[in-house]
Amino acid sequence: RGLTAILYEPPRRPSEVTAEQRAILDADWEWVETRYGDGSEAKPTDPARYRVRFAADGALVIRADCNRAGGTYRITGSSLAFGPLHSTMAACGADSLAPDFLRDLQAAAVLFLRQGELFLDLPFDTGTMRLRRAASAGSDEESR
Repeated sequence: RGLTAILYEPPRRPSEVTAEQRAILDADWEWVETRYGDGSEAKPTDPARYRVRFAADGALVIRADCNRAGGTYRITGSSLAFGPLHSTMAACGADSLAPDFLRDLQAAAVLFLRQGELFLDLPFDTGTMRLRRAASAGSDEESR
């Protein structure tokens, strides 16, 4: 039922979108870090190479290091669910965190804003991703 709803139910009408959701939509968010429940963390050396954009129409645009990805998403209250994601499969280099970023992003189940930053909680208290709004509007095109 959940996946069917994500894939086939009509998108939410703009009147159903909360103020917090509007603040998240149609902006590029750079991945700052993920802190895991076991005390470890994943932190890119260049956050601009790891971006996500939640389009108002339910589309997802992702830059994962040297790869581009996308798919669909649905926000219901503070719950987040993704449809199937697709990605290019370029080899980005040994130090790339693209697999970690994509894995954690797709697993995220809850989102919230705090002091202008976007947090995505992973299920079962396994971790939290922290993203910040991208600094320059001119770089939006680069993330597509």
